[in-house]
Amino acid sequence: QSSGSTDLQGALELAGGVLAQSDNLNKEIYLFSDNRASLHNPAALHSQQQNIRLFMQEWPEAEQRNLSLNGLAVNNQIFEIRKPVEVSVEVANTGPIDENGKMVYLLLNGNRVAQSQIDVPAGEVRSVLFRVVPEKPGYQLLTAELENDALSLDNRAYSLFYIQQQISVLLVGNTPEDRLYVHLALQQAVQEGSMRVVAIDATQLSRTRLRDFDAVVFCNVASFDAIAGQRLQDFLENGGGAVVFLGNAVDLRNYNEQVFQRFALGQIGGSLGSQSSAENILRLGEVNKTHPIFQGVFEGQNGKEKIDSPAFRFTVLARPDPGTGVVLRYSNEAPFLLEKRVQDGLLLTYLTAADGEWSDLTFKGIFAPMVHRSVRYVAGQGGMPGKEIFAGQPALASLHGENLLHFSIVAPDQSVQQVRPKIADGRYAVAVEQTQQTGFYRLVVDEKEHYIWAVNFDPAEMRADILQKETFQEIYGENNVLALAASEPLQASLQSWRYGSELWQLFLVLALIGLQAEMLLFRAKKEA
Repeated sequence: QSSGSTDLQGALELAGGVLAQSDNLNKEIYLFSDNRASLHNPAALHSQQQNIRLFMQEWPEAEQRNLSLNGLAVNNQIFEIRKPVEVSVEVANTGPIDENGKMVYLLLNGNRVAQSQIDVPAGEVRSVLFRVVPEKPGYQLLTAELENDALSLDNRAYSLFYIQQQISVLLVGNTPEDRLYVHLALQQAVQEGSMRVVAIDATQLSRTRLRDFDAVVFCNVASFDAIAGQRLQDFLENGGGAVVFLGNAVDLRNYNEQVFQRFALGQIGGSLGSQSSAENILRLGEVNKTHPIFQGVFEGQNGKEKIDSPAFRFTVLARPDPGTGVVLRYSNEAPFLLEKRVQDGLLLTYLTAADGEWSDLTFKGIFAPMVHRSVRYVAGQGGMPGKEIFAGQPALASLHGENLLHFSIVAPDQSVQQVRPKIADGRYAVAVEQTQQTGFYRLVVDEKEHYIWAVNFDPAEMRADILQKETFQEIYGENNVLALAASEPLQASLQSWRYGSELWQLFLVLALIGLQAEMLLFRAKKEA
């Protein structure tokens, strides 16, 4: 058995190609499979199969009992030490009868931290929710386990997340006043040591290396030239995070070109209200309190919600693209906060200013936690050095670094493979062509872990339809497909079939005996 997916089409094409080069009269293919697979191009097999006999296994109609772990998902959230993390485990029953009271276990970094019983009716899927509390920064490796059953390969699932010990933030603004309120909002994290903030003027941006930071916050930056826009795009695509606040100095036409169009956010379509007016025209609309940025922000005493909404005198209006998420809206349903995934990175755009010119947002209790959680959100989600893949898929990673020398891959069975990365544009591209085991593959560079892949068994293997004998008969011919009972020993089945079908051998022996007897009779008559 293999943890990877089955390419039955490719296997049969390969076997047919080998037999096509053979001059032997008897050409046979033996197929050992549960036949849960698909043939994406049967015509290609039919065209190359000439006088080939296929032996396949035929399984009993009664299916075996089997529970399968369809997935282990870490819910979208901000990861912090000693803060609960929600993990959902999906269990499917691919067997013929209901399964009740089955145990599901959850391990964090190899230690069992939770367990639960689950009931799954036949042919259905159920989920169970766990909460784990990480106690230290770094990689958090999750493993879900089921009780053993007929098939053990699908009884484990793997996932991971990462908690940074310290987040590096670049704060960019035209003047210190533009950065003031955001800087103050991040001060507590700086004092606790969980965040490092470097503040620069916008004119220094071209001389600052973005890849040295986990997140960049722009406050009232007037414009981006094409080079700055491309640098920001490269930063985001390679796992960085960015938060954008507008302001009086912003050139909206330039933002349309270099931010909204470049990242497919949508389009800025004008403004509403007046900065010089004392009249408040908008407040915050309904808040999605399940979004990671706002989880727990509005909770008051005794668990009751407490929302002290800012009042807005002026705002910029935008029409987001369908692929852009609207995290929060104004009271008139206009977007207030936009979210966009840019390959491995994350971009948040606030359609307001982080000062007192457009609203009283910066003086409200919501501002500091909203800014702090926004920065942690884009830094933690965008820059996580890990990925989930299915067994058999390539494991790929691209790393920044200088003078990196020794690269190796540690497989789940702890075997070590030396790898040689490709170097281009200051990045090291590492590739493991095939991942045959399930579990965690670790990329170790100069004796330090730089990347981890969580490799899972593909649950689609258990959902595929079973190929019937008639499917193969359409390809190889009705008389060229032999189904052997999978419950019987193979050698006995083959001998039974050969003695029952290849009767020409028996008749040949009988003919030779008859010929010998006739020769003896003829000799006896001649002597007489």
